[in-house]
Amino acid sequence: MLLWVAGYAAISRAQSQDPGCPAYPAAARVNLARTIRLDQAYLAQHRAPGRHTAVAVPPSKNVIDDWIFKKMSDDGVQPAPLTTDNEFVRRIYLDLTGRVPTFEQVNAFLADTSAGKRDKLIDTLLASPGYVDQFSFWFRKRLQVVRGANSGGSVTIGIPERNHFYSFIQQFVQQDRPYDAFARDLVTAAGDTDTAPATAPLSRQVTDYYQTAQQDFWDNFTDLFTTQFLGFHSSCVSCHNGRGHLEKISLYLAPVNRAQFWQLSAFFSRTRIQIVTDDQSAYRRRLIFSDATSGGGYNGIVNPAAPGPRPPRTGANAQPLYWFTGETPQSDFWRGEWGRAMTADPQFALAGVNYVWAYFFGSGIVDPPDGWDLARVDPANPPPAGWPLQISHPELLHQLATLFKNSGYSVKSMVRLIVSSNAYQLSSRYPAANWQPGYERYFARHEAQRLTAEQMFDSLTTATGTEPVLEVDGMPGHFQYANQLPHPHSTLDYQTDSLLTSLGQGDWINQLPSNQPSLYGVLDFFNSGSVALRTQAWSNAYSPQSRLAIWVGSGLSDAAVINNIFLATLARMPSSSEMSSILAARQSNRLLWLTSVQWALLQKSDFVFNY
Repeated sequence: MLLWVAGYAAISRAQSQDPGCPAYPAAARVNLARTIRLDQAYLAQHRAPGRHTAVAVPPSKNVIDDWIFKKMSDDGVQPAPLTTDNEFVRRIYLDLTGRVPTFEQVNAFLADTSAGKRDKLIDTLLASPGYVDQFSFWFRKRLQVVRGANSGGSVTIGIPERNHFYSFIQQFVQQDRPYDAFARDLVTAAGDTDTAPATAPLSRQVTDYYQTAQQDFWDNFTDLFTTQFLGFHSSCVSCHNGRGHLEKISLYLAPVNRAQFWQLSAFFSRTRIQIVTDDQSAYRRRLIFSDATSGGGYNGIVNPAAPGPRPPRTGANAQPLYWFTGETPQSDFWRGEWGRAMTADPQFALAGVNYVWAYFFGSGIVDPPDGWDLARVDPANPPPAGWPLQISHPELLHQLATLFKNSGYSVKSMVRLIVSSNAYQLSSRYPAANWQPGYERYFARHEAQRLTAEQMFDSLTTATGTEPVLEVDGMPGHFQYANQLPHPHSTLDYQTDSLLTSLGQGDWINQLPSNQPSLYGVLDFFNSGSVALRTQAWSNAYSPQSRLAIWVGSGLSDAAVINNIFLATLARMPSSSEMSSILAARQSNRLLWLTSVQWALLQKSDFVFNY
C-alpha cells in the first residue's frame, strides 16, 4: 500500500507541474523521471573511479554480446550467471509464444543433451504458429485497433474492418514482410475500411467525426507514426509550443513550436476521409480514405461548430516539411512522401530495433522506447550538465540498426539475433547486496516482469492442459489462447473477459494494458471459478479434463504426479523442501489434495513472473 501511495503522490506532483498538457499523461512523466534517474546512475557507474576491476563475463555469441559484455568488463560490472535450462526454456516460450511450455515440451528440452539445443529450440519456435500469434498480438497492442473505439463520434471500427486488419497483421508476421514496407502500407492506406485492412490504424485516429476539425485527424496521424515508427510522442506540440511545458521532459521537443509540428502534419493535408453508412439506423458507419493530388497545406480554418479538442490554430499556414532531415515532397502524393522520408530516416531503423530490444529486455537501449529525447542520444554531442545521455550502448544500437536494414528489415532476424545472445540468456538471479541501480542500464541481469494478462491466461491453459473455447464475432471456429484474440473484450466468453480485465488487460481506449500487480487481479486469480475448475484432478460436465486428472487416473505415484505438476507449471522439479512440505500436507482425499497443489503453484511468484 505504501508503494501505491508513493506512486499516486508522484503522479500528483507531475500533474501540478503542468496541468494543461493532457497529451503527456502524468504517468508517462513519472516513467520518464524514473528512466532519467537510471541513466544518471548508469553514468555515475561508468565514470566511478576505482571500480574497473576485472570481472568474469560469459562467452560472446554475437555482436550483442560483444558490446554488452565489453561495457560490463570495462566498467567492472559483474553480470548475472547464465540461465539454467529450466529458466531458459520457460523464458523463451513465454517471450516467443506468449505462454509457458507444455509438460511434454519441457521434458523434451531437458532430455536433449546436444550442445546447440537452445539455438535449435529458438529456430523451432520462430517457425511455429505460437510465434505468429505472439508477435501479431504485440503489433496489434502497439497500434491498438479496437472495435467500437470511436463510437463516441458515431464512427465505429466494425467487425469486417477489425477482422481484415487482424489477418493483415497475421500475414505480416507469418511472412516476415519487410518492416519498412509494412510502415509505408499503414501511412499510405486507402480505400474502404471494410475491405482495405491497412486503413484500420488511421480509422482508429478518426474520433468524434462530426465534432472534430479535419486538422485534428492529421495531427493524430502524425503522432501515431512518430510514436510507433520514430520512437517519440509528438502530440504535446500539436497543442502548444514545447517551451514552458517540456523543459523537464525533452530537451529536443522543448524548443519546438506548433508551427513546426504543422509542417509534419501537412503531409496528411491532402488526405480525404469520407464517412458512409450501409444501414438505415446509421449506427454502423465506415470510412473511405483517398488523396487529392493538388491543393492541401495546413491552415487554421475550422468549422466553429466543430473546432475539435486542440486550441485554435492561429496563424497556421504550413506546407509539408520533414524537418528532421529538411525534406519536402518530391511528388503529389504527400502521404507517400511522408512514408518514404520516415522509412529512409536513420531514426526509423533505430527506433524499430529499440522497440524489439525493449520487448525482450524490459527496457530499451534508449528508454522508454516511445520516449526518445533526440537531443540526448549522441555521445559526440552530449546534453548540458544535469542531463544524462539517454542511450546506454550507442555503438550497439547503431550496429543493430544497420543489421536490421541489411536484413531487408526482417523483424524475425532481429528477434533471432537477440534471443540467441548470452546477454538475453542471463539469469534474473543476482545477489541483492551487490546490485546497484545503474546496473539495470548495463542489462547485467534479466529483469523479472509480471506476466501480462494474456500470458497469465494462456500459461494457465498450457500448465493445466485445459483448452477454453474463445469465440469471436465474425471469425470462423474458435480460439484457444488470449493472444489470438483481435483486441480486448472481443471474446464472447464472459468469464474469460472478466479474468483478463482483472489481470490488467485494459481496453486500449480508456485503460492502457498493465502488468503491474494489483490487489484486484491477485484476488480474482485466487478466487476465479474459471481458474479453480481448470485445476481439478477430476472432470465432469461442468469442468474440463485437466492434465492433472489424466495423471491421477494413470496410476502414477504421488511423488511422480507432483513432479509432473511442477514441470508443467513452473518448468522445474520441486526442491526437496517443497516436496517434503507437500507430502507432509497429504490429505485423505487425494483428488482434493493434488488439486490444491496445482492451484497453489499457479499462485506462486515463480508462475506469475517471467524470470
